[in-house]
Amino acid sequence: MAWHEDASRKPVSIAQLVRDSEELYESLVGRRIKVVVDAGSDNAGYVLADYSQIQQAITNILVNAKEAIDPATEGRIYVVVRR
Repeated sequence: MAWHEDASRKPVSIAQLVRDSEELYESLVGRRIKVVVDAGSDNAGYVLADYSQIQQAITNILVNAKEAIDPATEGRIYVVVRR
């Protein structure tokens, strides 16, 4: 299926997706980096999207952020969802 087709698009709460994925994020970054999640409430709204693709995009951003942190230090990555 082509990426632009609507077949897998459904209303997705980004706030809920981030809350559901918090454990995954922590396992990706390791112990020296703290992931701070502030997903607010579902009042942030919904987007018409493929849940897995949005989750993968956020995961890729987290991995990039992790790689930007000096390995000799501890760090924090903030994941904040707002409308």
